[in-house]
Amino acid sequence: AADFPSLPWDNGGVSHYLVRDLPSVIPKWTPPPEMEQGWVPWEDNGRVVYLLPIAPYVLCAATDFWGVTLSNPLMHAKGGFSRWRGSGSMYRAQSHCLRNETLTCPTYEKTLRWMLGRPSWKGREHRHAFALLGVEVPRVAFSCDVRRGNLPETHSVYSRIARAILITTEGRRWSWRMEREQGYLVTTPQWWPSFFMLNATAERLPTFKTELVAMKSVAAKFCHRYDDRAHPTRLWCGEGGVSSPDPFKVRAALVGALKTRRGVGAVKAQYQTGRGSFMDDPEGYMRGFAEAYHSAIFTLVPHGDTVTSSRIYQAMGALSIPVFLIDVEHLPFQKIVPWKEISIFIDPYEMLEWAKQRGRGNLSNPLDRLSDLVKQHPERVCAMQRKLAEVRWHLLYHRGDHRAVPFDSSEPRVEMNSRPSVARSVAHDLIIAAHTRELAHRDPAAPKIPSWLAQPRVS
Repeated sequence: AADFPSLPWDNGGVSHYLVRDLPSVIPKWTPPPEMEQGWVPWEDNGRVVYLLPIAPYVLCAATDFWGVTLSNPLMHAKGGFSRWRGSGSMYRAQSHCLRNETLTCPTYEKTLRWMLGRPSWKGREHRHAFALLGVEVPRVAFSCDVRRGNLPETHSVYSRIARAILITTEGRRWSWRMEREQGYLVTTPQWWPSFFMLNATAERLPTFKTELVAMKSVAAKFCHRYDDRAHPTRLWCGEGGVSSPDPFKVRAALVGALKTRRGVGAVKAQYQTGRGSFMDDPEGYMRGFAEAYHSAIFTLVPHGDTVTSSRIYQAMGALSIPVFLIDVEHLPFQKIVPWKEISIFIDPYEMLEWAKQRGRGNLSNPLDRLSDLVKQHPERVCAMQRKLAEVRWHLLYHRGDHRAVPFDSSEPRVEMNSRPSVARSVAHDLIIAAHTRELAHRDPAAPKIPSWLAQPRVS
C-alpha cells in the first residue's frame, strides 16, 4: 500500500493506515497449505487475529467509484460512501437488516463474501478485525436479523461481520463500555494529513507558544445520532439514558468566555468558527488549524457531532494541551495514554451556568483558570507539554516518515521501527480484545451473543 491514502482524510485515512501498518507490528502467521486447502482441520490454538488487508474506501475508489465524485465534497474528501450516511443507513439497518443493500461498493462486498466462506472465518469470527466507518450500522443490522429470526445464510455481509472485532473512531455511547470490555470494539484516533505533526525545532518550551488558547471548529454541531438505543436514527446526545449538554449552547458559551477572559501579558486567545472557506481550500483551511495549534498553549475540545474529534490529535501533535469538555474515558488507548496527566477538564455544565449568569452573577470565567495556570504554575504547564511530547506518538499515524519528528533534543530519540504509533497502540488493544473474545468463546457458560448486541432496544 502507498504511504498516503488516495482518499486521504478522516475515515478513509484510518482504514488505509491500519490495514497497511498492522501487519508490520504483529507477527505474521501463515497456515500450512494442507490446512488452507481443507485437507486437515483448521487449528490456530486461539492465538491468531485475522485482518482483511483491504481498506474499503481505497478499494472502492480504485474500482467501482473510479473517477466518480460524490455530490457532497466533504464526504468525497473524507472517503465516504453515498449509501453509508448516518441516519439513512441506520434506518435501513433497523427496518430490513440491510438485506440487498450496498453500503460500500460491490467489489468490497464480493471480497467480504469470499472471506465469509473461508475456513479461517468459520467458528473464528470472534477473532477477525475490521476497520470501518461506523460500527453501529452492522450491529443494528445484526440485531434486526436476530429480532426477526432470519436464517444466518440470509444475513447481509454487514450483519455477518457485526460479531467480529470492529475498529473505529467511536462507538455508541450507551454501549461502548460493554463493547470494549467484552472485546467487540477497539477505538482509534481520527486521522487527518500529517502536517499536524508539528515542530522539528530545537526551541525550548514554551517560548514558541504565543497564544493562550485556541478553538478552531464549526459553530453549530448536532448531537451524536446513535445514542438513543430505542430510536437509533434519532439525533440525540445522551450517556446512559441521561441527556448531555446541548453542544450549540456549550460552544456559544465558550466563544463568550474567550472574548471576556483575563489576559496574561502578551499571551492572547484566538478562535474561529464556521465552515465557509473549508470547501474552497480544504488544505489551506486545515493548515490554518495547524498554525493555531502550533502557537496555542491550550486547545479547547468541546463536544462535536461525536464525542471525540480529530482536533484532539491535531492539537496534541502540535503540543497544545487539550482542554476537554468531554469525558476522557471515551478516548482511545486508555491503558497506554495517561489522558488525565496531559489534559485539563472543564465541566460543560459549568460553562453553561457561567454564560447564563454572565453580567449578573459573581461566577468567574472558567477559562481564567488557564491564564492563572500559565502565570502561577508555569512548571506544571511545561511538564504537561513534555509529557505530551512523549505520548503523542501513540496517537499519530506515521511509519517513521520525515514529518513525524522528535520535538527537540530533550525528547528521547528511538529507532524509527520501534517508535510508538497508532498501529502499535491498536495492535496492543486488538490482541487484548481477541484474547477476551477467545476466553468467552471457550466458556460454555458465557452467552454466545451479548444482550446489547442481540436486543439493543431492551433496557
